[in-house]
Amino acid sequence: EQIANRFLYALRMRQAYELIDQGEVEDVQQLLDPYSSGGPLADLRGFEWFHLNRRLHAERLSLTGHRGEVYGVAFSPDGRVLASGGQDGLIKLWDPTSGQELATLAGHRSCVNVVVYSPDGQILISASCDHSIKLWHAVTHELLGTLEGHDGDVLCLALTRDGRRLASGGKDRFIRVWDLATSEILKTLNLTGPGVNALCWQHDDSELMMAAAGENSGFEVWNLNNETVRKTQWGTLGFASDPGSDEIAVAGRDNLVHFVGGDPPGSEALAGHRSRVETVAFSSDAAWLASGSADKTIRIWGRKRDLCRQVFSGHTGRVQSLAFAPDVDLLASASFDGTVKLWSLNSDALPRLRSTLFVANGAQPNDLVAISPDFRYLGLPVSANRIDVFHVSDGKECRRLEALPGVATGLNFLGADPPVLFGIPRGSDQISQWNSARDQFEGSFDRPHGGPRYTARTSDAQHVIANDSESVTVTDALSGQVWCTLRRTDPLTLPRTFFSPDRQLMAVSMDADRIGWIVDFSARSYRRAVEHPRAVANHAELLATSRDVLSVSLFEAASGRELFTLQHQTPLTEVAFSPDARTLATGTADGSVYLWNIATGQAITRYETRSGSVIKLQFTPDSRQLAAFTIDDRERPSGDASYAGRLFVWRGVDGP
Repeated sequence: EQIANRFLYALRMRQAYELIDQGEVEDVQQLLDPYSSGGPLADLRGFEWFHLNRRLHAERLSLTGHRGEVYGVAFSPDGRVLASGGQDGLIKLWDPTSGQELATLAGHRSCVNVVVYSPDGQILISASCDHSIKLWHAVTHELLGTLEGHDGDVLCLALTRDGRRLASGGKDRFIRVWDLATSEILKTLNLTGPGVNALCWQHDDSELMMAAAGENSGFEVWNLNNETVRKTQWGTLGFASDPGSDEIAVAGRDNLVHFVGGDPPGSEALAGHRSRVETVAFSSDAAWLASGSADKTIRIWGRKRDLCRQVFSGHTGRVQSLAFAPDVDLLASASFDGTVKLWSLNSDALPRLRSTLFVANGAQPNDLVAISPDFRYLGLPVSANRIDVFHVSDGKECRRLEALPGVATGLNFLGADPPVLFGIPRGSDQISQWNSARDQFEGSFDRPHGGPRYTARTSDAQHVIANDSESVTVTDALSGQVWCTLRRTDPLTLPRTFFSPDRQLMAVSMDADRIGWIVDFSARSYRRAVEHPRAVANHAELLATSRDVLSVSLFEAASGRELFTLQHQTPLTEVAFSPDARTLATGTADGSVYLWNIATGQAITRYETRSGSVIKLQFTPDSRQLAAFTIDDRERPSGDASYAGRLFVWRGVDGP
């Protein structure tokens, strides 16, 4: 029964990852529920369960004041108010920070399809199925006027950038352009199609893009200067204008996001949604594009748009409208499930840092990247004599540390609170550490003897490992006593060391004949291991070893019994055990991170970063967060020894 439960857990987590990208959050919740806290199967869950649970409850707030479907959302220009309109004919105003309902505007006799703020934030405009457009004072909430002229449901609005002209359209096949100051109709276009469900101004507001409501219809472009109309190929449900260019994102009925205009034109379509794309929105700085779909998910795309950076799965109905807050970090979504949700973009798999990594004297690159156990700090060399420390939360530099030039040394954070960065060469024979709380150097250690490929790492505050071309020497940093020296026998193989997550065990990869060592710091002992180690677990003495560049095998360290061999499609670059010894993470040269269930050897999921090679993987001590650091040779300047590095963080939570 225990074995069956382990395999069932691995299968359910794999299914959950597949379903969450399809927006089937209710099915995912059912797969996670048997392993909730306090349940009989809770001890089976690993990092993947906590991460899936985080994604199920990724929204910052969920607003449930509407009765029925919600059709439109809009932020005020100062970001202090969020407006929503829905099937109940009401407009609700919310505080996006607290989720408190500020006011309800009742004036329409039928559903409110869209809400828009004027650029100066003084007027809120709403369009309704009662055939009217209403203008509201954004501060006093007074009804300023009603624009009447449509003979059918008004489905869409578009304001020019200066806020002077308003375009409206809907089921009556008429496009009307209004003077917002006088409420006069400036121009009218009579279409022959089934009506219009989206509008967007482009080219300095001289052209109006119009999405036809028919299932197989394309969109049309109306040039207001010469009164011509031209048709295009894609059936669409929405538009979004790039604030920094003339490029327009098009929400496609073909499940894709297309682009028109821009320089150069013809960007590739974005694929990933499993049903038609209902809405798109750019952030104010154009760094992010969001797309919402009938598949109930929201996808976040970066500036290069080569990769979906995040999938928000929380709605149980189709996503109808999206709006970014002015400060970019916050995204609002309106859904047919009757809710408005607020999402933070500063979470989960979004890249937190883009910096330069300097690889000195050919040292192993993963020894040059240090992440604090609590994921608050990242330390890495950025030049031959400088180490920078960054805040992981926002990627901003918090400290520049001078180091001795030309010395390749390992960096790692000690398991202290606050974090202490160890391994900074401060003199010809000394290594120092930096205390984040005091913001000062302290505890300089005499450098243990090392050869030409000298690196130094530490297991804790007492043990320093000198790793050179000849041997791995463990030195007590307080007494200077050497209590372990492991020498290589193969002159072609360079030694490498790998710590268990609690840093009490160290695996040493030494010889080409696949014989390694296990060093136990708590027992102050060491013994041979039967395989060439790549990583070591601490709760269960397991070794991860590489049989070849595409596979990693799990062994029992004591008996040498092989448990599983895990195959990869691209060369393996990094391996890490979770501290609870339930999940193994592997990184590859194409920037992929794989999760494996240790109890069964089953593949759980794959995270794609598409940002070069994974050189560092690390879990937090509670196994709830996973970090990956990647570097990409393709982004390195010609003739330069630096690398472009990115840090990715995936977070998990226990409860909602």
